[in-house]
Order: sequence, then structure tokens, then C-alpha cells
Amino acid sequence: MSTLSLSLTFHLNLLRFAETEGAAVLTILISQYIISVEDELQFSGETYEERKARVLDARSTPALAHVEFLLL
Repeated sequence: MSTLSLSLTFHLNLLRFAETEGAAVLTILISQYIISVEDELQFSGETYEERKARVLDARSTPALAHVEFLLL
């Protein structure tokens, strides 16, 4: 294996570790709070399933895409 190949493999493993560590830290932080969705006038006719789909409709981008909901 060339040095470049080893270097790329190391960096990819480091990025995977950082992603896993970030998810673990977010899980610990979020587990200390109660997260609920408050009723909003513009979404007043929504069923539980529709609300769940809207709130969980995050797209995989460098940052999560903005979706309208309130965290209490």
C-alpha cells in the first residue's frame, strides 16, 4: 500500500470515529430533556402520523434542513 492510500484510510476512519462520537454526545445531551411538539395554528388539522412525518423529515445535508416545529 502506498503512503497516500494509508493516509486516506486513516482520515476516513478518523471521520467515522468523529461522526460516531458526535452522535453519542448528542444522544447524551438529548436524553436529559423532554422533547415535545406543541400544537401550532398552521398545522391544526394534522394527525399524529402527519406530525411525526413532518418533524422527522430531516434531509441529509451538511446541516439538517429547516423544518417548521417548536422544541419546548
